[in-house]
Order: sequence, then structure tokens, then C-alpha cells
Amino acid sequence: MKPLFLSVLTLCLAVLASAEDKPAKPQVQPPAAKKKAGKKVAGKAAPFVPEKVEGVSEEQLAKIREQLPKAYMSDGAAAARKRLAELKEQTEFASALEKKDMRTDFENATYDMRKALKEAMIAADPAIEKGAVDRVFAEIENINRERAEAAKAAKGKDAPKGKTPPKPFPFGEKKPEEKK
Repeated sequence: MKPLFLSVLTLCLAVLASAEDKPAKPQVQPPAAKKKAGKKVAGKAAPFVPEKVEGVSEEQLAKIREQLPKAYMSDGAAAARKRLAELKEQTEFASALEKKDMRTDFENATYDMRKALKEAMIAADPAIEKGAVDRVFAEIENINRERAEAAKAAKGKDAPKGKTPPKPFPFGEKKPEEKK
């Protein structure tokens, strides 16, 4: 029994020793990671902040880019995100009229989110101007609104205009008459 145990142990040690002698394979980045690595992003965690905002200096924009992800993780922002998630869950089975009535709730929750982010950013870096943060948030909102309108317009182009064509026989049209 001992010789078998020793031979297995020797074999395992030999395999481990040979694995250590081999040079490590260089890690290959997937193509998507290479593309991301090549892009120039001022704030690595906040690429959704616009490159330029009218009325905001590059210095202020860089500070906002740096502080926004940190502010997003603050307690106030987490509570606001939780409130928005609860509202979204409530709309899942709500009727159109109920959703319309919830609009002010969403607007208030979004306002609270912005307020929490703004307070957290200014607390972390007092050099950030309140007006600059407001302008950046307004620009982000405009960009998101344009994207939503473009998506809505693209969705509208695919939909057929006018009356929907009748469905084939087993589902909608009358049964074809047989010739006698």
C-alpha cells in the first residue's frame, strides 16, 4: 500500500512542478474589452455624463464625473432608488389611468433622487457648483428624452398603418367556400 501512495504522491508533485516551470499564458482580452480600453472616457465609472455642457467649465464637469458614481452609492440616493423601484413595481399591473395618476409620484421620486445626488456630490467636493450640477442633470435629462423619442419613432415606423390585415382562415377569416 505504501509504494502505491508514494508513487501517486510523486506523480502529483511532478505534475505541479512541471506546471510551475511553464510560462503563464498571456491573458487575452475579449474584443469588447479591447474596444472599451481604447475609448477615451474622462470618468471611468460615469461615461453617461456628456462631454460638454453649455455653461459648465471642463474643470467642473470633470469633478462632477468623478463624484457622481460615488454619490450614486450614498444612503440618500439608495433610498431614492428604492422608492423608484417600488413605484415601478406598482405600475406592473396598473391600468393606463392609474399609471397616469402616478406621474406626480414618479416626478417627486426623481426630484428626490437628484437632490440626494447633488447633496452627496457637494458634500464630497465643496468646489462643485450647485448650478453646474443642475445644468449637467438637465442635459442628461434632455439626452434621455431625445433617445426615448427616437426609440418611439423607430418603433412607430415598424408598425403597420391603418387596418390590420385579416388573419388566415383557422383564426379569423371565414372558411373558404368549396367549389361544387
